[in-house]
Amino acid sequence: MCQALGVSQWQLRGWLDGTEPVPLIVYRFAKIIAGQELPAGFGEFVGVRHEGGMLYAPNRAGKQAGITYNELSSIQMIRELINSSEALRTQYMRAMKERDFYKGQCFRDTRYGMVVNELFNH
Repeated sequence: MCQALGVSQWQLRGWLDGTEPVPLIVYRFAKIIAGQELPAGFGEFVGVRHEGGMLYAPNRAGKQAGITYNELSSIQMIRELINSSEALRTQYMRAMKERDFYKGQCFRDTRYGMVVNELFNH
């Protein structure tokens, strides 16, 4: 860490134990070196931080806002599941429309059949 920041061990110790104030630029750089936060060069991922084995988006709090490595490594499967659930939802909606159509059609056919039946029975 000292080598990356270009400071002596005594300077770093002073920052760590609080006897010397940490310059803001050093604090931000140290967070990047420690892997806790991504720097400005990462576009949309600026500010993503690593805590307790999870990645957190900036301005998000709570365990549900983070993602673990296992979830991240399974992202393709998760996307496929989302796509298949959307396809199933579309099929379900289509089946419900067809059901409603045929239900109405059966009702109309029954009424028409009753009218025809009355004509031939009298």
